[in-house]
Amino acid sequence: MLKICIAPLDWGLGHAGRMIPIIKELDKQNHDVFIAGAEEVIRFLKYEFPNLTYIPIPAYKPKYGSRLPLELEMAKQSHHFLKIIKEETEIANALTEKWKFDFIISDNRYGFRSTKCKNIFITHQLQILMPGYLKFLENFLNRLNHSYINKFDECWIPDFEKTENLSGKLSHNIELDIPQFYIGPLSRFSDTKNNQLQATGSKEILAICSGPEPGRSKFKNILLKQLSQLEEPNVLIGGDLNAVKQSKKYGNCTYYPFLSPTELIIFFKNANIIISRSGYTTVMDLFFLQKKAIFIPTKGQTEQEYLATKFRKENICPSYDLHKFNVRNALAESSNFKGFEEYSNIQPCVRGSLKKHIELRLTSK
Repeated sequence: MLKICIAPLDWGLGHAGRMIPIIKELDKQNHDVFIAGAEEVIRFLKYEFPNLTYIPIPAYKPKYGSRLPLELEMAKQSHHFLKIIKEETEIANALTEKWKFDFIISDNRYGFRSTKCKNIFITHQLQILMPGYLKFLENFLNRLNHSYINKFDECWIPDFEKTENLSGKLSHNIELDIPQFYIGPLSRFSDTKNNQLQATGSKEILAICSGPEPGRSKFKNILLKQLSQLEEPNVLIGGDLNAVKQSKKYGNCTYYPFLSPTELIIFFKNANIIISRSGYTTVMDLFFLQKKAIFIPTKGQTEQEYLATKFRKENICPSYDLHKFNVRNALAESSNFKGFEEYSNIQPCVRGSLKKHIELRLTSK
């Protein structure tokens, strides 16, 4: 039995959500799993894994939604991020000394690694994209990105390696200095036990809010105003772990501040179509669920904008700017798109691949 510490980034809850299948597989293989994360990450994962050992570590706490373009807002916060990266390396070393970890698996926490154990970095973003007016910075930022990743022992990429893949140029045709492995998409919905959970029979429109504040609340308020006026029954999940867990009715929209991962699965299964940001964790969830979707990428978050454009061009799902979004028009247009069922031919390729990969890579120090 190995001692393995999982450390997901607190950039919304997507990074924590995609660690669920890895945590489950490690548990099945009788490893001793620890979770190191920010308060919100710990609260989220405790719904699914109440009996694990949880270790609070500093949060990155990115903030969106100011008057500045997002890329400039992130630049303004870069000093804070670099400070956390430096601090978390010292924390990881101290925790490894205390708990005797054999492995650390860090999902996009660039500094959470230790000289006292083997370190694995998980990311889908080997290629950072910049908007046109900052394109001249792209090479520099990617060299910096790779320099941090190369301090780990291995990089695991949650996608397929071949041409038919989900992340496109974000994680392909890039060579690191350390071994890199494509482990297949990761989703809380990939578990066979979850796949056996039955939907209620009702078919609804489901909207999901995600991401850091204050952008998440702004997104929620715009969606709630439009969804409450629809004739069709719909559900909006606010993604607010700090709110009282009580549903409210707004016209035909039922609003839930948040749901546990198990509860969320039922709502996903009930949905005819899902309205959400175009983050990569959501993309992987939709891949496993084979659902139709409508994407509203976070303005200025180039990764989301790239993925939304990619899947629109591939006729998988439409995408819209939030401030031009009209839910009735979007629902009408979505009927012209194929949805993520288009990937049903490659979905069987991922079954069992995570189990085999973990058995192969985590056999010893």
